[in-house]
Amino acid sequence: MSSFNNLIEAGKISADTPDKKEAVFKVVPESEVLDPSKLYAYSISKGDIKILIDSDTKLISQNDLDSVSDDLAIDFGELLEIEF
Repeated sequence: MSSFNNLIEAGKISADTPDKKEAVFKVVPESEVLDPSKLYAYSISKGDIKILIDSDTKLISQNDLDSVSDDLAIDFGELLEIEF
């Protein structure tokens, strides 16, 4: 999910400073750039829904990314224990 932040940041830069679009597209292909105003990210845990987009930066919150990654790693470990 953190790679989405790269695509969102590319969208922010290209929208806010059109003269930098060419430089942005050298790093992130134009077809992959995301418009932050059209992106939503949520976490659903135990029936609770949490918005993951930081209202100030318009990026997916790093703390939330870390938390989700930790939870996924635990789940993956449990699945491996079941498999083997």
